[in-house]
Amino acid sequence: MSVGNGSGIVKLMRGAVIVAAVGGLVGSVAPAGACPEGDAAAAQPAFALHELSASGIRMFPAASAAYDRAIEPLEAEPWLADLDGPSALNQVVVIDAAQYVLVSACKNHDCAENNLVVLYSASQDLVYGLVYRNGNSTLIGAPPPNVARALETFWWTAFRE
Repeated sequence: MSVGNGSGIVKLMRGAVIVAAVGGLVGSVAPAGACPEGDAAAAQPAFALHELSASGIRMFPAASAAYDRAIEPLEAEPWLADLDGPSALNQVVVIDAAQYVLVSACKNHDCAENNLVVLYSASQDLVYGLVYRNGNSTLIGAPPPNVARALETFWWTAFRE
């Protein structure tokens, strides 16, 4: 699927080929009992970030830290910090040759008026996002113009179509 964003094409991709290309976003799966307690591999998620929902970002320390930096101005809102509201599966997207994991979520019992879309880049260790709260949109992470336009497109698709 491709979405025009005014400055190029945003391609949504799925599949094992992308899993290999995402780097750093893929956890390992170990046989039961294979990782002794305290082993670093035991802490790795069993799924790739794009195979999880929004709260899965908390399972990846680098992604979680990047998300925390981006939402710092809005951290007083628990639904943003916890990402425990309804969300779709994350997706791998490409915007102008840069790869991101697209995350979307909303506030429990108030999805229409409180929601967000986030793009996480493992290679750049950053998060860009659009947070919609009570009729107002706020960009987080200072996205460049082409990424801001893509965020608006992703938000519209996720929450208004």
